[in-house]
Amino acid sequence: MARITGEGGNCLPPGRRSLDELHAPELNYPGKPWEDPSLRDDVTRTFNLRISEKMYYKIRELARHRDESMQTVALEHLEAGVKMEVSKMLRTRARREAAQRRREVAATAKQGQQAGRGRSKEG
Repeated sequence: MARITGEGGNCLPPGRRSLDELHAPELNYPGKPWEDPSLRDDVTRTFNLRISEKMYYKIRELARHRDESMQTVALEHLEAGVKMEVSKMLRTRARREAAQRRREVAATAKQGQQAGRGRSKEG
């Protein structure tokens, strides 16, 4: 099956790479788009997830054991995993931003020292 893309396919507007992007709301919330106040808890989105046959039967057996739907079991574990990965991502992002700020402060201090040395030689 051919993949429709906005990078040469004629079915999508320019700049869109997938049909999901076509129907996704434009979120202009920096850093954490899931915290955008325009998103609602009562709206659900659907996407297909391809899993192995073995994983399918594992989820099915868990659902039968717990007397819950496969959707409930899968969503519970998906949410837990995503929450953990998002926490890691945010910690990594914070460390990178802090390191960048330290480099900028060090560069500014170095420029100030060099400028101070230049003035003392002139005077």
